[in-house]
Amino acid sequence: MSSRLRAFARLITAVAIVTAYVALHLAITAGMDLRACDRFRDAPARAAAFTAAVDRYAAGDVSARAEIRAGNTWFKEHAPSGASRSAVSSSTGDVEKGRVSLARERADGLAADVERDRARLDRKLGSSRATALYWAVPPVVLLGPALWLRRRRRLDTAEIIRVVSRFAPRQRWWRRPVFLLASAAGYVLLAGAPSLWARRSGRATPCHR
Repeated sequence: MSSRLRAFARLITAVAIVTAYVALHLAITAGMDLRACDRFRDAPARAAAFTAAVDRYAAGDVSARAEIRAGNTWFKEHAPSGASRSAVSSSTGDVEKGRVSLARERADGLAADVERDRARLDRKLGSSRATALYWAVPPVVLLGPALWLRRRRRLDTAEIIRVVSRFAPRQRWWRRPVFLLASAAGYVLLAGAPSLWARRSGRATPCHR
């Protein structure tokens, strides 16, 4: 393989890896957006129940206060930062402070706020999906050429090794495993020698002072 072809293979491989990395992150973002949409799926029913609870509380049903608090908790945990979450929180605060008429006014517009938040989540999900798919195209397209160039480079290298091995003395099969074990033992001794010496001498190592 020539130097130009080798450089071209490295470039293609680098571009494929970078674009695949970006596409993976964008896919994770799209998954998070999909989860946010799924968590907010029951919002219309929750909004209707919350509005009904506020109306019942305004009519004198004190037990509806627990439902109002439960609806506020649900919107805090499942709703995105937007108009519906703010409306429910403000309406609940008005109920706690005795401003029932203001709480009903806020709750009356909750259904429209929920629809706006759902539309915003859908637009965000569609955008993140399209971006992730756009970035997934380059690594898929470049995967074939990158694998072909890598295979060709390996074949050229194997041919060189085959020619050189005719003139080089054959090594015994056990030399490489023994070398790896000896290297590992040397690294272990090198890393553990200071701690062992410190324990025997009765002194602590610098990191334990």
